[in-house]
Amino acid sequence: MRKLEKAKKSKIIVDANILMCGIEHSNQKAEYSFENMRECYLDHMFAYFEDIQVHEAVMLEVGDVREKYLTQFIGKNLTIVSEGNLYNSDPIYNEIFNSIARYDLFDYERKSLILKDNPSYNRGDVFTLAYAAYHKIPFCSSRDGSVMSAIRELNELEKVQLIGFEYCLLLGYLSLNNQNNALVKKRIKSLYKTYCEPEIKRGSLPKSFGEFLSKCSL
Repeated sequence: MRKLEKAKKSKIIVDANILMCGIEHSNQKAEYSFENMRECYLDHMFAYFEDIQVHEAVMLEVGDVREKYLTQFIGKNLTIVSEGNLYNSDPIYNEIFNSIARYDLFDYERKSLILKDNPSYNRGDVFTLAYAAYHKIPFCSSRDGSVMSAIRELNELEKVQLIGFEYCLLLGYLSLNNQNNALVKKRIKSLYKTYCEPEIKRGSLPKSFGEFLSKCSL
């Protein structure tokens, strides 16, 4: 909880996969609808963090519905950030970007200075992490295994702390304020099992959301 409290007033950059949770199932299963994602964690996440950053590379990936949702927070507690003209003009940024792009779980090949002309796979991850490392953003929120591994392993990201998806779900859970909303609680527990599975298998997180709650100092 201390890390979450510290992140509240600090800059935090949010990766695409946090914003796009459920999108791959939303057409088949109603519980993964965007409205339910908002109710379970998104609304509470944007109500909690005071200085959220999203890279323009991520905005190219989230789709119209989520882009419209994000737009309402711009100028309040959300800033859309960009690389600007750093690449090929600042050698420090180049070194950071290329080191992250070469990370074996990304293996990202940049082909152009124009963002849209670069391949989309891993694009948002690489640009987000490069921005965080160069600008010394203290927190990054992600549920992507490659991003989490990069934060743990790359020297360029040693000062970036991870706010995993489990903490986003915790914000949703705490917002219930002891309300007997069994359906939302059930969905939060299900999302934890589904989207925190890599970290659960790794042994970094407890097997259930209930166990995770018991380890948090609430």
